[in-house]
This record gives sequence, structure tokens and C-alpha cells, in this order.
Amino acid sequence: MFTIRFRTTTYRPNRVVTMRLGNDAGWIAESAVDVPGTYEGDQWLFELDEQLVPEGKWFNFKFVLERRDLMRGDVIWVQSRAGADYPYDEGWGHGQIRFPDLRDPPAAEQGRVQSTLFKPMTNEQEDLDVIVIGSGMGGGIVAEQLADKGKRVLVLEAGSYLFPVHVANLPRQHALGKFTKHAWHLWDELQVRHFTNAPGSQFDGALGFNLGGRSIFWGGLIPEMGAWELTEWPAEVHADLSSTYYKQAHELMTVRSQPAPPTPYQARIKARMENVLTEFSHQFAPIAVQTATPDGGSIPAGMFSTADLLMESWLTEVDSGAAKHERLFINLNHRVTRLEQDGNRITRVVARDLIAKVERSFRARNVILAAGSIESTVIARMSKLKDPSGKLGVGMTDHPVFFTHFAIPIGTEFYDRDDACKIFSRPRPGSVRDRPYNIVLEIGSDFNQGRFVDRDLLERQIRNRRDVDGRKSMLCEVVFLFDSELMSENYVETTSDSDPKPVVMMKGKHVAPEVRAKVAALKDTIVGMLHGSRLAGNDPDDSLELHEAKLGRAGHEVGTLRMGAVDEAVVSPGLKYYGYDNLYVCDLSVFPTSPAVTPSLTLAALALRLADHLGG
Repeated sequence: MFTIRFRTTTYRPNRVVTMRLGNDAGWIAESAVDVPGTYEGDQWLFELDEQLVPEGKWFNFKFVLERRDLMRGDVIWVQSRAGADYPYDEGWGHGQIRFPDLRDPPAAEQGRVQSTLFKPMTNEQEDLDVIVIGSGMGGGIVAEQLADKGKRVLVLEAGSYLFPVHVANLPRQHALGKFTKHAWHLWDELQVRHFTNAPGSQFDGALGFNLGGRSIFWGGLIPEMGAWELTEWPAEVHADLSSTYYKQAHELMTVRSQPAPPTPYQARIKARMENVLTEFSHQFAPIAVQTATPDGGSIPAGMFSTADLLMESWLTEVDSGAAKHERLFINLNHRVTRLEQDGNRITRVVARDLIAKVERSFRARNVILAAGSIESTVIARMSKLKDPSGKLGVGMTDHPVFFTHFAIPIGTEFYDRDDACKIFSRPRPGSVRDRPYNIVLEIGSDFNQGRFVDRDLLERQIRNRRDVDGRKSMLCEVVFLFDSELMSENYVETTSDSDPKPVVMMKGKHVAPEVRAKVAALKDTIVGMLHGSRLAGNDPDDSLELHEAKLGRAGHEVGTLRMGAVDEAVVSPGLKYYGYDNLYVCDLSVFPTSPAVTPSLTLAALALRLADHLGG
């Protein structure tokens, strides 16, 4: 008798872990044997005897989650020896055990909140007006708006209930004294990497399989695209965004609150930028967060997410006394596998219920793909949708982004212990050719996107902020965002009709060395005018060099189902999928270029525009 141990606190007995044995030639799933285990002392124990594995024999195995999901990586080979003990630990390092459920396919979870509040709609004969596939920034907004307009809407979300709001509104994971700007903290722990990079691909992104999608993991910056960034977009889209839908999107994402007036410190920073960078126009960066309320007694809503938007709509009664969810249905853990079609119409949406482990199909007058640039492409490929232009899945692009972290030390002109400022700068019309990028300057990044509840932690954060010379400092960043045409060599492809895990190829736009040198010089000007210095610590990102951001890290990948004319695009300017009368797309995949701004406001505006079209 000998023992195999799998030490884990993640996969406790609410989950089932077994051992699957291979054969002499190597592990083969079809002929494998599953050995059950017992969970004791924070570990799964598997006792094997000579009847199962003869003494002295080498054998191989894999751990299996829920008798379905094989551990990642190669098989494990061990030798049967009486009294031997073979321990293994969970994790993502070399030699540790990891399963695909947390980061590869969507996790199928059903806690008390989800099982109580989000009971799925299972009537497959229900007459629906619209099915929305995906609950992220595009899908969540268009679904909620259509429900407001009286439509019967079903949202199919592959992921589970994770958080009810943006993670910035939750208790924070602080790295005291270090540069931590991201409002989407916890993303690294909760992201889903359900794709394979093709050889040479530089894509370093991930997917958000959860209620709200990536809208609960984003930075909140919502500038409009400039006229120069919209020149390659359909003229009618440009006109609609500028005249109507950007304004509506701002109102939606800031909960129609009045922003707080700038502090004297913020006004000084903006004035210095205007005096030094005269080729740019400057504004206080618009952020999708409610910081003030119409009534002083009410509670600010915090940073915008569609998890918030959908849950509030789902739970609240409307004027008739009936809950809105009598016309807004939200099915979590329903991963769409294919769209059934008859001629030019989508007749059924087929989804796998990952909790009940059954297939369901639903019908509606209109269907909206809103699963993101990668997953919407996967669904279209698996459904064998028409592709008259040959552009389906082609051109996934992320814009070039360069950044520098720096410190403003105590005793200098712009040091302020308790203040912060965020400026968005765009080139003036006459200087776009020489400066084809926008700038975001963030001073006091921990206060711009931070949230401190414990006063002790706040004071420790302030005490620990230091520059390379040990001086107390403010933590700052300057970011340069370029636009990019869609890159034809990039793609998202499926490997077979039955495997939904796609292959991604993404390379970045080349920025000429002379342009990069000019940006580096401008960076030096900005850091110098603020008397900046290097941050303390050994993190390479905290040097004063100009760094290029990894492709896909911020979730800005666009273009796999681009909009445009029928012979060069997948969807029309009205977001209708070419070749179908009742299929639309509403996510970043429809962008015909990758803009030099964060794309969330534009996607929200497109969602409002589509809701007006379908809800009219």
C-alpha cells in the first residue's frame, strides 16, 4: 500500500477530485481508471494497493476535477513502493497541480446569492424579443436598455455571479507604498485564459467569464474618440456618436451625477500642462464613477459596471408593481455553443447549462452577439455563420500604449500629501500628424483609483510612498495611447467544430523609432516640469524609461467582427451581421480601428444606439 496526496484548500469536498490512471504505453483517457479519494486535513488522499498497481511498477496518472476536467500539463509518473508517500500541491508554478476550470474554461459556480437571486429561465418555448449573448459592457447595457423599452430580453452569460459591482467598490488588495494604479485589482487572480496563443503571438490578455464580464475589471476612463480617430469609421456612426450617444453614455456611466469641482491643486496641474504642452488640448479626465449624488443623503454608486446595472434592474419593481425581471431574464453559467439558422434568420440559440449539465435552446425575434472579440468569433465560427467578406475573425488589434511611472518627491512644487489629479490630453487638430496619440497624466495614482477604509492602512500607504532617494513621494504615471488600423495578419481561429478553445494570433503595430524617441522626449518634458524622480524599488516598470504595455492586458482588443461596407466588413454600420436579418453584434469586435482612447465609452454609446434601433 502507498499514498498519493493532493494538498489543496481550493478544491475541498464541495468539489470532487479523483485520480485517473493510465496504461503502460502512456495515459489514454478512453481506457483510464478513476480512483476515488478522501479529503482529510486539507488534502485529498488516494491509497493504492498491489491489486491496483503491482509492487515496483512505474505508472502514470492525472488528477481530475468533477470527474470531467483533467489537470493541466503532462502526466505524472511514479513508482509503486510499499509505504511510499507522494505529495503534490496546487498552484501555477512548475510541478504544481492546476486545473483548467479557474482560468481556462468558465468556472461553473453557484453560491447562495446566485442560486437565490438568479434562477434561470428554462422555458425553451418562451417567445422572447431579444437574446443577448454576454453581459459585459456592450451586452449588459443593450439588454438593460431594451428591457426598459418593454422588450422581453434573455441574457445568456457563460460565467457565474462573481461580484455585484466593479471591484473598485469592494475592499482593496493594497500593495502599501508601491505603485498600484489599477482599479481592476484582483483581475490577475480571477481572469480566464481560455485560448491558445499561436506561435509568435504576443497576446497577453484574458477573458472575463462572469456576470458583468470585463466591466467589473476596468479603469473607468471614458474619453470620447476624437474626430481624427473616427475618420475611418462609417460616417453615420461618427455623426450619431457625436450628436447623441456619447452624451447619453456619459450620463449612464456616471449615474447622472454632477462631478465634484476641481481642487486648487488639480487646477494648478492642468494650468501647467496648458502652459508647457501647447500643441495639446487638456481636460480633467472623465471617469465612469459617481462621486457626488443629486441628494446629499444618498450613497454614491462608485465605479460603473454592468453587473451593477443588470442586478439593480433585475431586483427592482417597475411602475406596474411587477418586477422588471418578468421581462429581463438572466441565465448564468449558460455557455452558447451555436446559433441555429434557417436561410437568413437565426432560429435558435443553443447553450450548455454548466450547472445542470444539459443543453438548452431558446428563440427570439433578434439575437445580439456580445461575448467579446474572442468569444463572439468563436460562437460565429462554431455556428458556421456566413462570411461574405472573409473578415470573420480577422484583424484582432490592440493599440500601442507606452507608459512611465515616476514619483513627485516631498519639498518640490507639485508635491501634495493628500491630493491627486488625472488629466487627459489630445493633440490639437493642426498637430495630429506629428503627434498621433493621446496622453493620460495621473498624479497620486493610489488616490485616483484607490479606496481606503482602514485609516491605519491609509497612513501606512502615505508613509511608505518613496522615491529612489528615500524621500516621501506621490506615485504618478504618464501614458501615451496611439491608434491603429486593424492588422490583417492577426486572427482568432477555432481548431475544430467541437473544441471551443480558440487559437489567437496577435502582434502589435510597429511604432517607428523616431516617433518613439519623440514620445520619450515628451515624457521627459512632463516628468521634468513636475520635478519627478524615479520610484523606489527594483520593479523594472518603475524605472523612468518609456515602457510598452503588453498587448491585451487592458482588454482593448478589437476588430474581429468589424463594421463597414458589405464587401469589407462582417457587420453593417447598424451592427447587423451581414447575411442575416435578425443577428446583431455589440462588443469591441465591431470596431473598424483601434482608437487612441480607452474604448468603453464608445462601446456603451454603440449599445445605446443599438437599443434605440431594436427597441423603437
